[in-house]
Amino acid sequence: MIDAVDLQRMYELTNGVGEPEALARTMIGYRPAEGQPVFFEGITRGVIVPPKGSGFGFDPIFQPEGYDQTFGQMTAEQKLRLSMRTEAFMQLRDHLDQTV
Repeated sequence: MIDAVDLQRMYELTNGVGEPEALARTMIGYRPAEGQPVFFEGITRGVIVPPKGSGFGFDPIFQPEGYDQTFGQMTAEQKLRLSMRTEAFMQLRDHLDQTV
């Protein structure tokens, strides 16, 4: 489990090398009964900032591009609209709509 000290260290490490840009990435795989696996990727671009808010994993230090709040400061609804997981699942849904 990532705690506040770990999050602060991740921020300091990132800030120390001068590379605050980050990609939050999710891959979802689906294998139909017949055929090859298909993969769907969701990406949310952002930056690493000092810890703010709470939440799962890196939520308090990941600030999506174009926003002034971290995932940890956003409501569940706000985060869901920007989530890399949502993007990947939407691609899976679209794929299934076209093939099933």
